[in-house]
Amino acid sequence: LIMYAVDYNCMHYLAGGTACEMMYGLKRSKVVKARSIKPPHSLHANKSQSEEKLQLMNQEATDDQYQHRVTELTKFDKTCSTLFATLLPYWKDRCDHCYSEWKEQSNVSPVYHTPNNSITNRITVENSKQKFVQLYPYFHMAHEGSIFLYQFAYLLGYTHYWSFSLHALGVMLRRMTV
Repeated sequence: LIMYAVDYNCMHYLAGGTACEMMYGLKRSKVVKARSIKPPHSLHANKSQSEEKLQLMNQEATDDQYQHRVTELTKFDKTCSTLFATLLPYWKDRCDHCYSEWKEQSNVSPVYHTPNNSITNRITVENSKQKFVQLYPYFHMAHEGSIFLYQFAYLLGYTHYWSFSLHALGVMLRRMTV
């Protein structure tokens, strides 16, 4: 909660980035796709050539026809970005803690004697915990792998986005001086 308050203040009132990003001179900006306007090549082109060009332009809807513009974040974008920056690491830490705690409990597996009406509830909770312990390593691997791949692609210049959450929001990191 404290980290959210600090990052919210930095995002909205100071630098346009989280506290850590502000220390490194970075800010967050929105990436907007806008259709590029191409000037006509020739005014005296005959009708068949212009029709062919029009058909080609209509058939090919690629990213080459779009320009990526960078704009300032809106208040909603800043709030969402702050929530992603603070709550996702918190939830990941809580999942790590629950996984390690429940894995220890499953290794010890003490026997509890409870009344009959709560046995079904206890079995359901235990089954849910067991499924979580079985599936969490795959979630963890996918999460850490996506972090590695996004940062590696960013380093090589294949993407403008530092992480999956920034890509989902359409937000990129850039220097404050730009």
